[in-house]
Amino acid sequence: MRSCCSWTACGPISTRRPSGRRSRTIPRGRGALAAVEGRKGSLSEGEGAEEPVTQRENSRGGNLVRRIITALALLPIVIGAVWAGDVWFRLLLAVAGVIAGLEWAMMFFRRHRARLTFLAVFAIAGLGLLLAPAGMMLGRACLWFVVPGLLVGLAGRVLRRPSLAWSGFAFAWTWLALVSFAWLRSRPEDGLFWTLWVLLLVWATDIGGYFAGRGIGGPRLAVRISPNKTWAGLFGGMVLAALAAVLVGSIADAQAFGPVFHALAGAGLAVVAQAGDLLESAVKRHFGVKDSSHLIPGHGGLLDRIDGLLAAGPVVAIVLAWAG
Repeated sequence: MRSCCSWTACGPISTRRPSGRRSRTIPRGRGALAAVEGRKGSLSEGEGAEEPVTQRENSRGGNLVRRIITALALLPIVIGAVWAGDVWFRLLLAVAGVIAGLEWAMMFFRRHRARLTFLAVFAIAGLGLLLAPAGMMLGRACLWFVVPGLLVGLAGRVLRRPSLAWSGFAFAWTWLALVSFAWLRSRPEDGLFWTLWVLLLVWATDIGGYFAGRGIGGPRLAVRISPNKTWAGLFGGMVLAALAAVLVGSIADAQAFGPVFHALAGAGLAVVAQAGDLLESAVKRHFGVKDSSHLIPGHGGLLDRIDGLLAAGPVVAIVLAWAG
């Protein structure tokens, strides 16, 4: 007999339910589920295979539109500050430094107190840059802004405190670049030219690398650091940067340097800029971060946007200071 709460027969007078042999055509248990999933997979690969590709292409197109709109919105602010120079340009650099400090802090520290402390240090440095003399010497500025960061980074290495080491080196790198741009713009005769020259060449590197990498593809440049970077993107950035350098030199009528110099310098600076991009990508990968933030639509964070400038600015400033 069957119980009121059980479908199986029970009791002393229960009879064994007859059952035939399992049909070979009926898959059992997990095998059945696997077979069904396999059929679903084959259907998705057949009928709907184009859908992921289409979605990916639409996503790339939408991201490109956001990148262009954001760049067009920020470009007048940057160019206007560079053109005005003096306190306006240093104000832009100070604000960029504080935002970069916030993004570094979000990567390096988990505790809010440590993040706020690191951000406060960047804010003090930004205030110092804003109040610094317009014609400050590059060496003196590096002594004020860069050496303390290097000492903190080395102390963190010795004491085996990774967060302290990362924060010190990030402070030194960031402010070395910002101080370099402040010094470049403060040059009385050619400050505007060299500042715009660096900015335009790094932007050309990013544009050429983006479209060459997307359009041509090919072998990866540094798979473990940045899987999307390709050799085609590197050479595309170098070519467009070289062309931009020649164009800027001809417009500015820089008689002291010929087109060959500008082309070679532009291609070389493109390599430096992409090295800065890879360095920032390596730091983000170490901390498991894809973007430094989501501040700039289509670009990620501010560090994602200025990583090439952080490398190119100091190189140009040091070369010009050495050349006199």
